[in-house]
Amino acid sequence: MTNANDLAHPTNIIDPEQQFAPEYHTGLTKREYFAAMALQGLLTRVPNRPNNETDLGVIELKRISEESVIMADALINALNEPSC
Repeated sequence: MTNANDLAHPTNIIDPEQQFAPEYHTGLTKREYFAAMALQGLLTRVPNRPNNETDLGVIELKRISEESVIMADALINALNEPSC
């Protein structure tokens, strides 16, 4: 079972021998990491704008951000389902 709040790439910068001691861990949670990867993919779908315009608008950015989190949660849920 995967927990959304577990670190995606746990590292112990103080003592590698204590790698599972949560007080020493830094980094993104699995949910944050999965959402970032989904965001990266969703941004590749953004059409080219005329005159190199990069402003997508607040509504579009909000929608893309929310979709990224939805996809991250769906992946975590799928990972927690029993295998066939």
